Amino acid sequence: MQRLKHFLAFFGLFGLAVSAFSANDTLSPFAVVNVDIGSGEVHYVTIVPQKIIFSTGLIPQAIVGQLLQPNGKIAPENFARNSVFVEYMHDFIRREGAKLPQIKSQAEKIKNGKFDLMDLRPGPPSSENIIGVFNVQNGKIISYERNRDHRILSNNGFFRLPYGIEMKLIEELSAEAKRNVPQAKKVG
Repeated sequence: MQRLKHFLAFFGLFGLAVSAFSANDTLSPFAVVNVDIGSGEVHYVTIVPQKIIFSTGLIPQAIVGQLLQPNGKIAPENFARNSVFVEYMHDFIRREGAKLPQIKSQAEKIKNGKFDLMDLRPGPPSSENIIGVFNVQNGKIISYERNRDHRILSNNGFFRLPYGIEMKLIEELSAEAKRNVPQAKKVG
């Protein structure tokens, strides 16, 4: 991971190409970012908008994962998730989820107990489509637990957070990228 952080600090020095794609959904926020690191290309998947990527580069927590075979298809067997992104996403849900009206409303309805935060990608319900669980007491969310079986990429495409959470996550990652624009350094 240290190598990735070092690489990203000098991100502006390398070639960058972005290609957006749809993962079973025309409204998909995901894009493949092709980065020439000098010794070849690396293909990262991100949810940060292209205009942010081109102006700031990528920060580690904005990289959803990497395609293992750059010219291969986007499929679970050709994808390595980025644990930095996964931890960031769950921390974000833990911090911000209870503030969203649809989550607060669900907590008020069940009063006491738990409810699942479901992945909105297409496909049959399964444990890999449960993002996490909110614990509720007296109509208020008291905690969030991540589901370790949740898959960032399944045969049904990339994860899809409920709209309010997904948009706020993208906004926060974009703001974080803008705050962490690397300072230009001379090489040689």
